[in-house]
Amino acid sequence: MGDLVVYFHIPSKELSKRDYGLSDLRGFPELEVIGEFPDGAIFKVKEVNRDDDGDAQGNASQFIALNKPVIRSNFDLHINGRELIYAKTPCVRTDVRTRFFLHLFPSDIDDPAFPEERRRHGFDNLDFDFDRWGTMLDGTCVATRRLPSYDIARIATGQYVPGPGHRVWSADFVPNPQ
Repeated sequence: MGDLVVYFHIPSKELSKRDYGLSDLRGFPELEVIGEFPDGAIFKVKEVNRDDDGDAQGNASQFIALNKPVIRSNFDLHINGRELIYAKTPCVRTDVRTRFFLHLFPSDIDDPAFPEERRRHGFDNLDFDFDRWGTMLDGTCVATRRLPSYDIARIATGQYVPGPGHRVWSADFVPNPQ
């Protein structure tokens, strides 16, 4: 069985320039910064200790239990608090050339935190290009988007070709089913 690799994002407000706010993660065998962005950094954790069933041991297993993909598609989608993480392995440059769409449907359209200018559309549009919000390393692509403070009833995301609007892939899900 191969090594278990986990990617996660820590918002910049939680980072320390000295240790990236990771003093509590000393137990990880390998930890490296793979991308820094205006709103934080993406880290790679490689855990090689496994038990006989192939499960990760130690600190990484606790983290992974909270971060299994909520959707498996062309990109696996993870939610970590208010972060939406896109991850794909293996990944090549052509996988990230097309634009990503990210549409957030609020639980309450009248929520003061939901942008006034988006109310007539019924959803918030956080479309993005991978080059601005993602990173590629060792055949893995990871992008992260900070989710807004309002309650989200549904997320629609994927990739599309601008102009003709052809969708490469899409996923539609409830972020925190009760």
